[in-house]
Amino acid sequence: MIKILKKITPQFVFTFVGRYHVIKNTESFLQQPLYSILKLVRWTIFELLGLDISFTTPDGTRFTSMTRNYSSFIVYFTDYRDPSIQLFLNKHLTKDSIFVDAGANIGTYTIRAGQQVGSQGKVIAVEAHPSIYKYLLKNIELNNLNNITPVNVALGSERGTTEISYNDSNPGETHVAINGEKSIVVPIQTLDEVLEKLGVDHVDYLKIDVEGFELPLLLGSQETIKNNPEIVIQTELVEKHSKRYGRSVTQITDLLSSFGLIPHELDFEGNPAKIEKFDLARKEYDVLWWRE
Repeated sequence: MIKILKKITPQFVFTFVGRYHVIKNTESFLQQPLYSILKLVRWTIFELLGLDISFTTPDGTRFTSMTRNYSSFIVYFTDYRDPSIQLFLNKHLTKDSIFVDAGANIGTYTIRAGQQVGSQGKVIAVEAHPSIYKYLLKNIELNNLNNITPVNVALGSERGTTEISYNDSNPGETHVAINGEKSIVVPIQTLDEVLEKLGVDHVDYLKIDVEGFELPLLLGSQETIKNNPEIVIQTELVEKHSKRYGRSVTQITDLLSSFGLIPHELDFEGNPAKIEKFDLARKEYDVLWWRE
């Protein structure tokens, strides 16, 4: 009977239930459960119709997104992509900070950083896939931010071209393609080169979210890391993503440690604590690195 029900139940019902379980323990849901359910229904309807969704967070920040983007979905319900990291950024970024977003997606980090660093600061937002890049541009425009420089290239260890695979079920997992994946060709540059061309010689914060391609990106960022002793680097370390390219999280952590950077993770209030030893059995780590 269960197998029959699964076969005859539309896929969007399973998707709806899965997303309900994602949001049911969030603060916004606990405070306004009925309103949250209605928001989820709205999101689902837009997805079924194949429409982009636009929304405004309580502080007035505006976004437009494709509905299958997980990062957008989280911001839609919780206001921030990663609340604990946002709390840390609230304390760390100042009105003249330079923020680099490597793997900017539609701008869930970029827009917030642009608001925080103000007219004296600067955000460099790098997104490789042209389709996602269009949403990034739209969201910069929606929020009237003139301190953000968007760049439409992939980042790696050398200049050239590479292939990018677009994940339609979750565009946030778009990544440098491996053999056999459907892909498009895009230019690839080093971060050192991108920043030099833009005349940026100082970086306070480097956020990296490139779905396992961290090691080549970091190899192409060595001058930036060396020349900025107080830089903070944010990495999302996922072992299965690194294995996609025949690498491991250990190679990434070893390289970052070789620069004298020390790994930290945050509690729910955005307070950092040193990571003494990485547990590679963990599904993923959001790690912040800096020198002490």
